[in-house]
Amino acid sequence: MAARRFIGGFSVFVDVQTFMVAECFGVIHVMEEAQKMGLTNVCLECCVAFTARTNVSWMFCNQWNTCLNYCGKIRFRITHIFCEGNVYADKLANLEFIHRESFYWYSRLPSSVFFEIFMNRYSLPMSHFC
Repeated sequence: MAARRFIGGFSVFVDVQTFMVAECFGVIHVMEEAQKMGLTNVCLECCVAFTARTNVSWMFCNQWNTCLNYCGKIRFRITHIFCEGNVYADKLANLEFIHRESFYWYSRLPSSVFFEIFMNRYSLPMSHFC
């Protein structure tokens, strides 16, 4: 198994939206960034089970189709992650809620998630409350 490494992360302020809209928005944007970076092997963890037939909001239809087209050309895998395991995304979302920037790319891991990375790397138990 290849070693995992942090390539980048992002946060986007989407104002008040539903969980599904925010997750779909995130998937589309991460795949757009992966395409810009020329990545050909992508594994994506999401809380929502996305499929080619997922009913996305009308505002994302064109971007979603472009995303699906790109996924068909690369080695792509999508897996489900439970809310409890999505601590990194929660931390990035909290940072964005504070900063309220339209888009922010993290080329380095934010210091606020070091603890969670450490706990995950050594399989130590973490409590997560929604």
